[in-house]
Amino acid sequence: EQSLTFFGEKGGLLDSINRRYPKLWTLYKTLKKNDWDETEFNYLPCNTEFKTCDRSTYEIMLRQLAWQWQGDSVAARSVIGILAPVISATEVWTGYCRIVDNENIHALTYSEIVRMSFDNPDKIISEILSIQEAQKRLVAIARIFDTAYELNHKYALGQIEYSQELYEANFMFLVALYCLERLQFMASFLITFAICHGGQAFKPIGLAVQRIAKDEYEIHAPFGAELLRIELSSERGKLAFKNNRQKILNLIDEVAMGEMDWIDYSFSEGRTLT
Repeated sequence: EQSLTFFGEKGGLLDSINRRYPKLWTLYKTLKKNDWDETEFNYLPCNTEFKTCDRSTYEIMLRQLAWQWQGDSVAARSVIGILAPVISATEVWTGYCRIVDNENIHALTYSEIVRMSFDNPDKIISEILSIQEAQKRLVAIARIFDTAYELNHKYALGQIEYSQELYEANFMFLVALYCLERLQFMASFLITFAICHGGQAFKPIGLAVQRIAKDEYEIHAPFGAELLRIELSSERGKLAFKNNRQKILNLIDEVAMGEMDWIDYSFSEGRTLT
């Protein structure tokens, strides 16, 4: 069976009559129903907490915010930009449009945290952007994103035709996006929740990140998993997995090692949580 998710009819109607992928549609509708806004939480009390907490807690929390802000910004700016030329199923298009809008909220939530929690947010932005370890966590994912972006836009411009190689670049993009959403945020979320444990410190940040984690865990990652399941039920998906199996295993290993390195970095130079 050939999936109709990608590389089908171009410029077709958005169709809610013929629903081929009901689980994707349900996840899209659930995320739409659960919509929220980055301004729902008041982070002003955190301004005092950042000024009065110990240096270790300050640095560890700032590093988690740095990574989560960058990671969500990449997801918000990349997904539709990469997949727009090749999506053909209504459920995939509406689902990822909603997920990207949700990623906008996630990234802007971290922006609001910085804006309200620090007297000089521009200085904090510079400090966040200087954390090389956060950027290094994205290297493995970025390689795959960049390949899919380049090939899909060549396809959109008519410079290349559809091929199994082009499909596999998009298959690997789906795998990489799943790794980003299902694996790469987990260490940072756990550390953030440890700092905010029991609502004793940085409570508004803890509540906001809890909302973000819920979106990622209950909607974003299951959407990606279901889409991969659909692709793996098709002949081109089975072939893509066969051809890229070792590459996928290497990617998972690289992402997992990056998470271990991030934890080591977060608690390096004598930083601890009490």
